[in-house]
Amino acid sequence: MIKVTKLTKKIPILLTIFLALMTAQISLAAPVKQVKTVAYAAKQLIASPPVNQLDQKEVYSYTIGFKNAGAATWLSDDNKKPITIKTTERVRWEHWFQSASWLDKTTVTGLATEIVKPGEVGFFTLILEAPLKANAFTNRFALFSGSNKITGTDFTLPITVTKKIAAKAKQKIAPTVSKATVTDLKTNPYLKATRLIQSDQSLSLTLGESKAFTVGLKNSGERNWRDDAPSRTVLTLDPASISDVTLSDEKWLSNTEAATLQDKLTKPGEIGYFSFSVKPSAAGSFQPQFRLVLNGDTLIQGSEFRLPISVIAPPPPPTLAFNQAPANTPNTAPNIVCATALDTGTVEGQPAEEGQNQQQLPTETGLCQPPHTEPILRVGIASVQGQIGLTAAQAFQVVDNAGAVLMNVEPNIPVFLAYDPIGKNYTAIGPGPIIISSLPIRAKTTIEPSVITLSTFNNPASFDSSINENIYRGAIEVRWSDKDQKLWIINELGMEDYLRGIAETSNSSPMEFHKAQIVAARSYALYHYQTKTKHESRNFDVIATVGDQYYRGYNSELRLTNVSKAVDATRGQVVTYQKQVAITPYSASSNGTSRAWEEVWGGTPKPWLIRQPIPEDVGRKKYGHAVGMSQLAAQDQAKAGKNYVDILKFFYVGTEVTQWY
Repeated sequence: MIKVTKLTKKIPILLTIFLALMTAQISLAAPVKQVKTVAYAAKQLIASPPVNQLDQKEVYSYTIGFKNAGAATWLSDDNKKPITIKTTERVRWEHWFQSASWLDKTTVTGLATEIVKPGEVGFFTLILEAPLKANAFTNRFALFSGSNKITGTDFTLPITVTKKIAAKAKQKIAPTVSKATVTDLKTNPYLKATRLIQSDQSLSLTLGESKAFTVGLKNSGERNWRDDAPSRTVLTLDPASISDVTLSDEKWLSNTEAATLQDKLTKPGEIGYFSFSVKPSAAGSFQPQFRLVLNGDTLIQGSEFRLPISVIAPPPPPTLAFNQAPANTPNTAPNIVCATALDTGTVEGQPAEEGQNQQQLPTETGLCQPPHTEPILRVGIASVQGQIGLTAAQAFQVVDNAGAVLMNVEPNIPVFLAYDPIGKNYTAIGPGPIIISSLPIRAKTTIEPSVITLSTFNNPASFDSSINENIYRGAIEVRWSDKDQKLWIINELGMEDYLRGIAETSNSSPMEFHKAQIVAARSYALYHYQTKTKHESRNFDVIATVGDQYYRGYNSELRLTNVSKAVDATRGQVVTYQKQVAITPYSASSNGTSRAWEEVWGGTPKPWLIRQPIPEDVGRKKYGHAVGMSQLAAQDQAKAGKNYVDILKFFYVGTEVTQWY
């Protein structure tokens, strides 16, 4: 008989030990995973529209925003792990698209703001300059923390370079720069500039005449510019680029120093402006080169530009007959009517009794106190798909149309505004959390004058496609239109600032024509501001195209300085018919006879817009609708000595020019 009593008693104990060991092994083989937070992670959230084609040496700006999806805060001045955009292509000497603003041969740009916390969006602006080689390029970039690429941030910018040299670059690459330009001045890799805007592309003047010029250059380097020591920054003339002729007038600092910085300080990323006048000492054609010089001995790279100047000798003075007025001088003083409290509305309203509430003024604006105030106009710039990027050289705010401040933004920091037609929400992406609003949103600087740059809006000038006219005074609003299912960029600003941006004429036209043109433009805009019939469904008063009036914003204001002079000289003046604001269409020319309103657009006839002979247009072709003022004929009348009021009263029959505000 076998005894099993002791073994049977030990089985439960052995089984318990066995199970305990097995459990321990299983625990060791499959430990519970701990989630590790990644310090540096990012997700591409937004970017400006890419460009597919560039001319040789054309400069292109591209902005991209990454959300900080990691645990670490991004710092722009982190010496060990700065957050930057680098090319991921192999670069031996220089990247094909490297521009003067690159930090080194592989590092394109750094963080736009000083700090980006986890969950916030950091923005980066890449400045690329197309090479002289015409080819198709695939440019590859990524986000880096120090020398380490952040996973999942790769992006490409495919660009085809044409065989055409960009207009702005032709002078830059011409092999005519003297060796003295290079050897007389030292360079510093931290001093760089990018020319962004200038008042004129070239100057034409008569010998003895002086003309003003303004240029704006972006500080693309890492050092401040100042109007005085230290870092005194001066726009200078390269004496080797012009000989035997002086250009300076009495306000130049010396024969070669044209102007110092207008502001006391221009930080990296900001725009510095330089204004001066040229007064050539001889007739001829010249191409002087200007450049920025720091502290008298250091060239700011990328600041060089040429300014074509044409100077003609003055004609001999004409012999005037007895009592004959000189050309372009008005023969008579203009008579301006002063509006009073009874003058309201447009001509379609009930007119006041003749002579009841207006008086004649002997001269131009300023001699009466009309009851109206300058209107705030809403201008439809363009419709956009996706989002619009904007920034400003000074601090600005993003607000909703109820006035609530949604975001405070530092100078030169980009913000993107968008609309979701499905969710019916507006979005603002910038420094800090993403903002979502059910109300329309807008951007405006915190101090006047408010000047906003639409960084992702391509609006090339008609005379030079390399110039982007994308800068506007006032506020910029994005507004969805249910009628045409489009997102509109709307520029809201005062009437007089709007008129400064009108580009319906050249700067060299006679001043009396400039005045007539501006009064007609003001009347046209005020009429639509009052009636609200043409663009009400799109939430603005006039559109920025020739569909209403050709409005080009702040760039045009800098370029067409005589337009601003005409705005100031006629402030608040409009064309009225029976004491109410009249609509004042105009076009380039008739063929000798103007057209009546109802001939072109039908509807009720307008007594001041009739068919009548235009002697100055005889022999010309008809360009435009030919209703109202012919611009070419009006210029001829101004040259013949007519003042602007008489010009307007000729084309708009039975009207007065009234001081409305």
